[in-house]
Amino acid sequence: MHWHRPAWRMREVRVHILQGNVLIIKTIITHNQTLLLHMTPQLGGMHSLIQAYDALGLPAIPLVTPPDVSLEAILGKITNPGIATALGASQATVAAIHRAELTANLLDAYSETGDRAFLVSADAEYRTLLGLLPPDVSALVQSRGAAALPYFLHEQDVAGRISRGEFFLEEEVAAHLLWRGSDAPIYSAILLADGIMGPGHTAGFRLRQGLSDLVDDIRDLEQDMRGIGVNLLLMSTVGTEPGLRNLAMNLYNQARLLPLPTPLLRAIEREYEQAIALLH
Repeated sequence: MHWHRPAWRMREVRVHILQGNVLIIKTIITHNQTLLLHMTPQLGGMHSLIQAYDALGLPAIPLVTPPDVSLEAILGKITNPGIATALGASQATVAAIHRAELTANLLDAYSETGDRAFLVSADAEYRTLLGLLPPDVSALVQSRGAAALPYFLHEQDVAGRISRGEFFLEEEVAAHLLWRGSDAPIYSAILLADGIMGPGHTAGFRLRQGLSDLVDDIRDLEQDMRGIGVNLLLMSTVGTEPGLRNLAMNLYNQARLLPLPTPLLRAIEREYEQAIALLH
């Protein structure tokens, strides 16, 4: 992922997402750039993705078009429906997970490009998704969607640190990769529509996404070393082949400790194997 936003400044933000639905976000940036978030959902979760994102108060994103952001690439990154199918989900639930992952990918595209059309499309997909789900599952998805959105505040803080030439510890890189899977609880929530549940589902989806993003970052290393983009791995203590191998292994080993269904564990293994193959 490439970073375009300027440094985040210390302030407190109170956000009104929707009239009648309020999400209060108190944001504090300490002198060592630690981000503390305190969220208080009132009267339900997130109904409008556009209003919720805009209410975060992030700076305007410079309009750019990275070569790796296209509709084909966005659709190509959708993988969770296959896992849902392997877990025995119905066609309706698989379709809902596809729509949820498309929403997340469109939102990521907006954060990278500043093209408002991606945000509008993400909002349309999200609203349609909510209408397709049973009321109890829809309410849970709205709640988890609201909880996932502050990832972009974290991303803003990381972008600021990178712009100042700060370095990151291995633990920070791992935490950031897992932050990027903030939409993972949404997929496990949607599976509840079919009564599919498990204590390791959310963590498993998050680890799979973290490894998938690591694969993308490793692929970008060569062009980023030539100054074409900014890569968090280059600004960290894990930016060497042994360090990256160790990072991937640590994420994979966490998955092996979880009570995961076989299809989800296999999906995690595939991402891990891709990461290791790229390091040969």
